[in-house]
Amino acid sequence: MDKETQIRLLLNRAYYYLKFRLRAEAEMRLYLHKKAEKFSIPLPIIDEVIASLKEEKLINDDVFAMAFINDRMRNKPKSHYILKRELQQKGVPDEIIEQQLQQVDLPDEDLARQALQTAWPRFARLDKEIRYKRVLGYLGRRGFNYGTIKNLIEEFEGKQYNRDVTNY
Repeated sequence: MDKETQIRLLLNRAYYYLKFRLRAEAEMRLYLHKKAEKFSIPLPIIDEVIASLKEEKLINDDVFAMAFINDRMRNKPKSHYILKRELQQKGVPDEIIEQQLQQVDLPDEDLARQALQTAWPRFARLDKEIRYKRVLGYLGRRGFNYGTIKNLIEEFEGKQYNRDVTNY
């Protein structure tokens, strides 16, 4: 197999991998490394493919990090600490993570409130002690600290009490 064919093969695999969602450079490099081993393609070809993808603006860690953060905040709110950890696992450099997290001006308390608003109906009918433990676990797994969780539970308990009193 000649060099052009090898590059074309890896590029096609990369396009397929990008079809589902944006990827960090490290994710793409790992994926292409596996494909190169499978097809016995020399590893320096991967650098050429990555350069080509960057040139086509299909791989950009800044864009990936911002899209990932926005997606998480919209669909599955998590603390800044957890977002940072998830991006590190995807291979995004720390400088880029910090830069993108600074652009997002939403404190952890607002993210926790957003997460709890969608989940509160599941917890509202439970006994107060059980509800407290479940909410603590739910928000704790999303990386929010105890103080924030406690304040939100008190806030939501107050809203529920006020709603129950007005229903009589």
